[in-house]
Amino acid sequence: MATYAIQNGKSNVVIVDSLGTFSLGSFTSSTQATDSRYASDSATFGTGTVTWQDGMVWTKTTNPPITILGTGLTWGRLKVTSPTTMVALDGPLKGSTGTRANNSISWALAGADTGQSWSGFDADQLNALFEIGSA
Repeated sequence: MATYAIQNGKSNVVIVDSLGTFSLGSFTSSTQATDSRYASDSATFGTGTVTWQDGMVWTKTTNPPITILGTGLTWGRLKVTSPTTMVALDGPLKGSTGTRANNSISWALAGADTGQSWSGFDADQLNALFEIGSA
């Protein structure tokens, strides 16, 4: 599985590790960042690379795909509309609004009286997901 570092032009960076785990990091300088999940392994951002303190080097690619998976299905693209809400642009939830509450996202399904909930996130994962959307 690919690994990603997604910058939003601010002081934050979203890290997606090789297991698909999202976490939120922050820049401590223009080229150095730390990550909340891997606090003892800082990253140095160079031209086309991210070099980790443990020696791992990531190489830049263009336009990496971001896919949301759930229950074995590909859910599709999401657009973050505020720090606590998102809208599904396609897939089985198309047109539905998701609202962040605690460590879950509750969906008000388009055209339905009842919704569903995505749960099991930790705070870092949700912060990262909403940070990606605001990039």
